[in-house]
Amino acid sequence: MCQPSDSCILVVMEARRRGGWNNSTVSDQEVRDLLDGGMSKASEIARHLTANGKPISQQAISKRIRNIRDADEERANYILPWRVNSRHAYGWVYISAVALGKHLKGIGLTPAQLTQAAELEEFLRERDAVLTYDHERGFLLRNRRPDDGPGALAA
Repeated sequence: MCQPSDSCILVVMEARRRGGWNNSTVSDQEVRDLLDGGMSKASEIARHLTANGKPISQQAISKRIRNIRDADEERANYILPWRVNSRHAYGWVYISAVALGKHLKGIGLTPAQLTQAAELEEFLRERDAVLTYDHERGFLLRNRRPDDGPGALAA
């Protein structure tokens, strides 16, 4: 136990003064893995990590999730043939288009992303369509043209 003259009190006081304990023991990859594994709420991720010996607050996880999604959105803008407006950067079409873009560029996919890419490709093949993007209106389908080539994403 810590005695008043011990230096451990200074450590506790320093942690409080800085606004809490340093949560750097939880990596973004760990949070990403939990999100990919089906946990979608910051509270359940924080509880899971805390129960496994890595105490972290729900607020810290919420911030991490926002940062991860912002980084993923920025990365997606290099994967897709369009610069996607942030208000369109959500939902099945966006997620599937990113997965398909990664697949077409040979970037590794998780099993869930591979399924999403295959579903979008099948959806477009059934309709003989390609996915396009308009910065104002969002993602659109249009009939495939001879100059579209074999890809499912048209610039």
